[in-house]
Amino acid sequence: MIRKITPFVAVIIMFGLCLAACNRPISGPKQSSATPVAPTLDELSMTRTAIAGPIIATLTAAEFTPVSQTQKTTIVPQVETPTTPVLPVVTTEVVTPVPATPAVKATATTQKPAVVKSEPVLPEVYWLHSGEFPFCIARRFNIDPGQLMCANGFCNGQVFHPGQGVIIPKHPLPFPGRRALHLHPATYRVCPGDSIYKIACFFGDLDPIYLAQFNGLTSPYQLRAGQILNIP
Repeated sequence: MIRKITPFVAVIIMFGLCLAACNRPISGPKQSSATPVAPTLDELSMTRTAIAGPIIATLTAAEFTPVSQTQKTTIVPQVETPTTPVLPVVTTEVVTPVPATPAVKATATTQKPAVVKSEPVLPEVYWLHSGEFPFCIARRFNIDPGQLMCANGFCNGQVFHPGQGVIIPKHPLPFPGRRALHLHPATYRVCPGDSIYKIACFFGDLDPIYLAQFNGLTSPYQLRAGQILNIP
């Protein structure tokens, strides 16, 4: 504020000096014979007061004049509000691979239903068929042959005929040694006079009913010469 007033004070002082100079007489070619009178101290003091009074009043008024409300500048510090960065939403699509279904080839042949093999149930009495004998029954049912012969009172060399009953002992001992007489699975060509019971005895440990079911035969299980049977 003082820097702004200083040039104004300088202008006022210059203006006062100019006024003082105007009061001095103008010299010219014709000079008066009268002797110039020097100003007294009171006159100089009054002149200085007349010049300095307005200047001091102007400075005092400029210095103590209150600033209007419109000239006041209020500086409000600006506080930056932190902003939360917005992250882009990424959608991940999980694709589950679907296993390819293997192509199924159509076959013209008809498959036979699977036959589940089961151990034959020991009956109390077994009735012999054509081509069967007690020793064959002992192999088939896993029974000790000597125990089977004693339970029925059979003797060696005895002739057996179809329809003869054989008593099966309870809780028999197992057959000693190997039960199978021929290796299988295999194929067998039917000979004249063969039956499923005779073929079962030929292989030793084979159940005749399971043999018939395995080849798709039904009761009365008729066979023909030259027929090929699959032995399970």
